[in-house]
Amino acid sequence: MLTVTATELKNKLGEVIDLARSEPVLVQSHGRDVVVIVDHAEFARLRQSTAAIQKSDSRRQTALAAIRAGKYARPRPPGAPLPSEVFAARKQVEKALEEGSQR
Repeated sequence: MLTVTATELKNKLGEVIDLARSEPVLVQSHGRDVVVIVDHAEFARLRQSTAAIQKSDSRRQTALAAIRAGKYARPRPPGAPLPSEVFAARKQVEKALEEGSQR
């Protein structure tokens, strides 16, 4: 990426525009990055990409909200243990196996 100062931009605007048609041009003022000048076609492509990402993110958020609301939850069969009960039972078995192996 080419870099020009704000003063150079002011004095050579036409040249900088020509350069920006082929690659982005970074403009600095007092040593700080201020703006980037890009070709209009590249800007349009970036906006389109951003819109697609936002749309995808919106769909993802909608799906996550549905999952959190239980829309896709499978009902637990009657009498089936809760996940926390399964976890506790596994821990008891592991503890018993540990105690048995220590003897």
